[in-house]
Amino acid sequence: MSEPVNHVASKVLGPMLVLLEQELARADITRPDGVPVNGEQFAQWYLAAVQALEVYVAERDNHPPVTNRDIQMMCRCALTALTLGEAIDLVGDFADMLAPRCGATSLTLLDDQTAIFKMDSYRNSNDAVANLVDITGLYAFYQLFQWLVAAPLPLRQVGLGPCQREDVMPLLNLFGAPALASGPLLSLTFDTRWLAAPVARRSAELTDFLAHFPCSIFHQQTDSLAEQVATLIGAHLDQQMALPSQADIAATLQLAQSTMRRKLQQAGTGFRRLRDQCLYERACECLADENLTIEEISRQLMFADTTAFSRAFKHWSAESPTAWRRRHFTSSSV
Repeated sequence: MSEPVNHVASKVLGPMLVLLEQELARADITRPDGVPVNGEQFAQWYLAAVQALEVYVAERDNHPPVTNRDIQMMCRCALTALTLGEAIDLVGDFADMLAPRCGATSLTLLDDQTAIFKMDSYRNSNDAVANLVDITGLYAFYQLFQWLVAAPLPLRQVGLGPCQREDVMPLLNLFGAPALASGPLLSLTFDTRWLAAPVARRSAELTDFLAHFPCSIFHQQTDSLAEQVATLIGAHLDQQMALPSQADIAATLQLAQSTMRRKLQQAGTGFRRLRDQCLYERACECLADENLTIEEISRQLMFADTTAFSRAFKHWSAESPTAWRRRHFTSSSV
């Protein structure tokens, strides 16, 4: 059974549905069938409506529309980055390859604290229909960036492009930030420190993300705090970065350390337990690869030496890494 619309989505579903229907009517496009009553249905309806509007606008601009395959390939490209800043650069390179149908994106640093992601769609006309298509594209980028770092990305301001809109309220709810409704480009303004945030997702998670992209806000609840913490720790291991401290994770999630500690305790866990669980699971994955030596695994998991790794692993599993590997993979030779 489909999940009911969550609290966040409930503020957005109705107004966005009305806004999309207005633009479909303005373009004389038949609305998608059905009336969505939950998040999953709205995600399907939203994608069908946006795709129909994208085809309409692209035909007016005399170039092919952006396809689902284009978007999926862009997401796969971004997933190869080490940090959000690198992912944004890769998105820009990918958009350049698809020009002019995908427009252009860029990243500007106003100062040490302010970054602006800009999107220029190269539209021949900036009417309300084209503008809404571009805004949904900007929202898709926003959803991708948040998913990559596995954390909410607070925005200082959103630029909604050169078309003067009277119906800004649904878009304020969509982005959760102040909106500039008649600026030259579409844009997302945020704190520069997010550019250094590690890409926290793994390729195995991409299929599920793409199944609902860019409508995750409408389809599913946000990951629990414990899941977010574990994902961020795993990202540092994937990128061979020093393991984050509790203070690092709290800062990334924009929580006070005391608040994060209390919420994790309420969930029946703690930062150290999550960190150890991540290390243990990753150690087991590495031990399953018989081409990796114990010394190589120790280095990958950021231990000072094999002795420290073996001591920790025995604490987690009550046996040494060599014994664990031998018990699970009898052909192994360490």
